[in-house]
Amino acid sequence: MRKLILIPLIICLTLLMIGCTTALDHLQQGDIYRDQGQWDAAITEYSKAVELDPQLAEAYNNRGLAYYEMEELDLAISDLTEAIKLDPTYAEAYNNRGLAYYEMEELDLAISDLTEAIKLDPQYAAELDPLLAMAYDKRGRAYTEMEEWSLAITDLNKAIELDPDMANAYHQLALAYCQRGWVYIGKSQWDLATTDFSRTIELDPEFAMAYCGRGLAYTWNGQYDLGIADFNKAIELDPEYAMAYCGRGVAYTCKEQYDLGIADFNKAIELDPEFADAYYWRGVTYKRNGQRELVIADLNKAIELDPEFADAYYSLAEAYLSRGWAYLGNGQYDLATADFNKAIELDPEYADAYFGRGTAYGFNGQRELAIADFNKTIELSSDPDLTQAARAGLEWLEGE
Repeated sequence: MRKLILIPLIICLTLLMIGCTTALDHLQQGDIYRDQGQWDAAITEYSKAVELDPQLAEAYNNRGLAYYEMEELDLAISDLTEAIKLDPTYAEAYNNRGLAYYEMEELDLAISDLTEAIKLDPQYAAELDPLLAMAYDKRGRAYTEMEEWSLAITDLNKAIELDPDMANAYHQLALAYCQRGWVYIGKSQWDLATTDFSRTIELDPEFAMAYCGRGLAYTWNGQYDLGIADFNKAIELDPEYAMAYCGRGVAYTCKEQYDLGIADFNKAIELDPEFADAYYWRGVTYKRNGQRELVIADLNKAIELDPEFADAYYSLAEAYLSRGWAYLGNGQYDLATADFNKAIELDPEYADAYFGRGTAYGFNGQRELAIADFNKTIELSSDPDLTQAARAGLEWLEGE
């Protein structure tokens, strides 16, 4: 009889305990499921917690993080925004929402939230908290995608300082140093570029692009042998790396090893037939090597591939000028004039080309045209020798 009475009592007590389950109980159970990677179950528990206590910011935060892990980014942002609304000082919620915005490629919003997380809880730094390391890492990645290389490097270095085992941060930091190195290349800041590429190589000794970049920095800094060594390493790591062959070709050309340079430019063009720089440098090398008949075709190809290639226009104008003088020396005045015309078309301020054309006109009996070109030479030139030659041309024409 007593046993019959106890059974209903146990059932009632159990039901009472179930009925007394609190929002915090569901929150804790959700955390257990989260730690086990059972995201659906975790979300169910967090939802129960929110239902029981709509003011429980932590439940919204944790459910938002679970949605983030399930790549339900809109739901994640909605929950994390609610957590922040309930507790505007909730650093972790800002961090998590920043991660979600990053995944959605909303980089400005990501940076704003991650910055707020870091500002709200600076104690993370003192405690070497991996969560803050992730904030620096993701903000660094966002800066990387926005090509803010220096800001990215600062954040990624901080992420690694906080969590030395964060492998992805090392890779991302290597990339940021490498990309900033290329920016320095564009600014002709060779020493700064060399430093950044060297740092990249320290972080990732297999990073072919960094060896290529450092090779270019060495080459433009006049350290040709160091440049060639780095290009060799880049090619060893990536035998299909057209830019490394082109860079090594430039170094060989600067060392006056023209055949080696041309061989490398040929290889670069074989690997990448649209590589304007390779055509340009092969044309320059042909010119230096005395193979003038091959120069103009390569420079024209470089411009065809890259119509904004300023150096190619300048070099092509020089090439037409040079060929024009060769025609002039052979008495082929019309061909010479055509080449000088082309040089002037490429560079309307090219005083040497006006002088050449004036000379061709003079020898061809076109006196008035010659006078106009010699006067134009004097107007444009800052070279006293060229100006004197143009004045002598005018005297020659006046004496005829």
